[in-house]
Amino acid sequence: MPLELSLDRTSPIPLSEQIRSQLRLLIVAGQLKPGESLPTIKELARRLEVNPNTVSEVYSSLEAQGYLSGHKRGGTRVSQNPPALEPQEVLALQLSARLAREARHFGLSPAQMTRWITAQAALQGHPKIKLAALGNTASQAQRWAERVQVWLGEEARVDPVALGESLDGYLFVAVEPQMLQSARSFIPAVARPKRLRSLPAWARAYYEGPQGAD
Repeated sequence: MPLELSLDRTSPIPLSEQIRSQLRLLIVAGQLKPGESLPTIKELARRLEVNPNTVSEVYSSLEAQGYLSGHKRGGTRVSQNPPALEPQEVLALQLSARLAREARHFGLSPAQMTRWITAQAALQGHPKIKLAALGNTASQAQRWAERVQVWLGEEARVDPVALGESLDGYLFVAVEPQMLQSARSFIPAVARPKRLRSLPAWARAYYEGPQGAD
């Protein structure tokens, strides 16, 4: 079968990984048969307009994983017995196939889906926003942090910070309304009131915190 691969050069996913994942998918899905020949390194690099070293690295890694076998005279072929998929990989394959069908149905391009899935994966890997709950004292900060944590739920990690302590590393600060004026000079530049209007609504909510502080 003609080998058809699609590369998204705007994606944060390296080209080598895009080529590797697509070849592996074609093999495990049975679209590339055991023993079937692949294009030479130079030929595939020319078709995809990539550096031959990129294709060489992909072929070598897939050969090391058991998906391809290299022969000096016969070129590179699909292994006779490629590795079986792990159960979670089977599930991922099924989910990705369904997502691809739905994306095509709604007119979304592979590039668009790649960007959104990459962004979602990154968010799932780091699901919590680090946020400071600023109080006049340590005990007041603790009470305020507990209240803000309930307000935000599991989407954020709220740390109690007493007024005067370092706020380095915090992009957002939840300040009790009663101490908002006195806290302005301690808030990181990204959240200072003079820039508040340029922040989106959800950022302003993080900055101000729930109303009606004790």
